[in-house]
Amino acid sequence: MASALVDVFIVGTTFAIKSTLSNSRGQYFISNLSNCEYIVMFSANNYVTLMFHIVIDAGETRTLNVSLIKGRN
Repeated sequence: MASALVDVFIVGTTFAIKSTLSNSRGQYFISNLSNCEYIVMFSANNYVTLMFHIVIDAGETRTLNVSLIKGRN
């Protein structure tokens, strides 16, 4: 899905430390996250917002494949 918003929060905070939009193929990339626990939130108009709790370790690469569901935000 193009133009889905991806926000990254440190667990326990309410301010996104990283944000990006998915491209025309629905792909996104966020880099330079330090070792920490995060909430990754995916949202788009007229779709249900999804949140995932992840833990990033040193040197780790993480892939989150998400399918947004039609509905209300």
